[in-house]
Amino acid sequence: MRFHCDRQKLLEAFQVAGAVVSGRSIKQIYESVKVISREDRLELLATDLEVAIRYFLPEVEVDQGGALTVPAARMTSILREMKDERVEVAWEDGATLVVGDNSQFKVLGEDPEEFPQIPDMEGERVFSIASETFRDLVGRTAFAAAKERTRFALNGILFLIQGSEVRC
Repeated sequence: MRFHCDRQKLLEAFQVAGAVVSGRSIKQIYESVKVISREDRLELLATDLEVAIRYFLPEVEVDQGGALTVPAARMTSILREMKDERVEVAWEDGATLVVGDNSQFKVLGEDPEEFPQIPDMEGERVFSIASETFRDLVGRTAFAAAKERTRFALNGILFLIQGSEVRC
């Protein structure tokens, strides 16, 4: 697997996907993001086994399709510190190579086949909302959610969707 893309866009993709990844896990694969390259886009998969995300990154030059897994926190740190505009990412012998004009990194990863299956979303889309509106709704209600881990039902935000109206 080998692809080239804009460093800043890849960083943003890893920040979004990395928000779902478990910080401390029994297996390193659960702290990783799976990247699948095909045609002219990337698909980033991340999960903590309760929540999963599938993030698509367009405008990528794919030299060779395939998949890799890389620790989310480490890759995010590398991309944040690099100063290059474009990066080349490749998977070779169980390691992810990240190459810029003036830097090169090698990060060991797990076998992409070991990454947990993330089911496809089936059925009709329930609703669509502008990201700014969604961010505003969450910002106005998240302060009231519990922060303790023992009572999961109180840790979230309830979305009530009726027709074209969304209430939190």
